[in-house]
Amino acid sequence: MVGNQHSPVRGGPVMGGPLAKGAFFRPTMLEVTDNSLAIVQEETFGPVLTIHRFDNEAKAIELANDSDYGLSASVWTRDINRALRVAGALEAGSVFVNDWTQVYDDTEEGGFNPLTLPHSSFHRGNLLALAPSRPGTGPPA
Repeated sequence: MVGNQHSPVRGGPVMGGPLAKGAFFRPTMLEVTDNSLAIVQEETFGPVLTIHRFDNEAKAIELANDSDYGLSASVWTRDINRALRVAGALEAGSVFVNDWTQVYDDTEEGGFNPLTLPHSSFHRGNLLALAPSRPGTGPPA
């Protein structure tokens, strides 16, 4: 762990060639232990995934809801009861089950928290998209 806060699992900064002079990352997975890190709390425009381990469902929900934005969330599981329970507890504008971010032109977008509420008469969107688990899309719990 770097500074006991995060550690690259795969990827990282480009170290050679012309891209090394900029802020470029190869597709990267970072294991984090501090949910307040900017890489966790702020929108990252790049191929970066953070992994934060948890011991139980309540901790997973607590970590997921610890955000100023609450834009969207995804629950990966084979257990439909767990999927519905956790999805209902997440404070996010859109919640997906065994899938991620399906956006439609005629659907309102926004988050759960004041910084990201939709810019229309809607005060909170809560879309639950149920999709079958597909090989290679994530490790169901």
